[in-house]
Amino acid sequence: MKNLKEVAEKIKESDNIILYTDSDLDGVTSGLISKKTLEAIGKEPLIFFTDKEKRGYGLSSESLKMFDDKSPGLLITMDCGISDFSGVREAKKMGFEVIIIDHHKPHEKVPDADIIVCPKLNTDKFKERPNAGIILELSELLLGQKEPEFIELTALAIFGDMMPHKGPNAEVLYMAKQNFPVTVGVESFQEIINVKKPLPLFQEISPILNVTEMISNTPEAFLFFLITEKDHAKILARKMLNAYKRRKDRVEKIKDILLQKNKDQEIIFAGNEDWPSFILGKIASQLVSEVKKPVFIYKKKDEIAQGSVRVPKGYDAVEAMKSSDSILENYGGHPPAAGFTIKVENLDQFEKNLIKYFKNIN
Repeated sequence: MKNLKEVAEKIKESDNIILYTDSDLDGVTSGLISKKTLEAIGKEPLIFFTDKEKRGYGLSSESLKMFDDKSPGLLITMDCGISDFSGVREAKKMGFEVIIIDHHKPHEKVPDADIIVCPKLNTDKFKERPNAGIILELSELLLGQKEPEFIELTALAIFGDMMPHKGPNAEVLYMAKQNFPVTVGVESFQEIINVKKPLPLFQEISPILNVTEMISNTPEAFLFFLITEKDHAKILARKMLNAYKRRKDRVEKIKDILLQKNKDQEIIFAGNEDWPSFILGKIASQLVSEVKKPVFIYKKKDEIAQGSVRVPKGYDAVEAMKSSDSILENYGGHPPAAGFTIKVENLDQFEKNLIKYFKNIN
């Protein structure tokens, strides 16, 4: 994988290492694998997470404040960073060397990081891997082998980010089935929901772990996989399962309201100040599966709106937003699923641009 060996060498020669990763399941598993790998080679990395509700998407200015007293050092972003132009510039001004490890679709230009690992920049066999799959390869470079625990975490990320079950992902899933369960977390869920086979279990628990409560700026799912005592893990697993059920009910109610209001529109473009950012993606996913049209859902907070995008097969969400590059604060993701940040005053123009874009390509 291009530039991955350079990242491994840079890690070996660095002492002050900051890991910054997304707070969804792919980001959490990337964080777990990287933190444990670096500790295994004698490093003491600090780890921080995105919080879309409080600090916005990606490497935001608000997030950089959490570790502005840690520079100079090595800052590694995971499952984010490839579209964080201003965040990377700010981090470098603060004195950090910046490494981006991201599997999302890049823009035509990339941030001015010191090293970038992004399989989608190349015709790379790893381009459909979750971000945790990239970190798994990095871990192998540093440790000399793929640890069974890290393979299981990567398998969860494949389901969490809905990556295809082919190529390198199929290899990971096959290896995960050979040593199952490995983690106390997966074993706890296996007993609670009584699903014995590995792949159906990963499918069942990945949405539960994909959005979890933030505890002192750390996703509950991350803390869950650090637990080594099964009874304790089962208590937390039940708590996350109940939270998922409540979240699912709320998503269903909002989805039904939006279906009624927008059923005749060419795209669904809607927002609300009261919707939590962490359920926007799920609302958009359910809507697009029912209406088979592009869906842009956002939450307003003061003068900024943060949104999630889902589009039907054959469309490209990132390409659709390029026509609004000049008014968007930030945007990026995968062709079928992406996100954006925009000033509230520009929402109307953004909607007009999107309607025009989808009319032109139909």
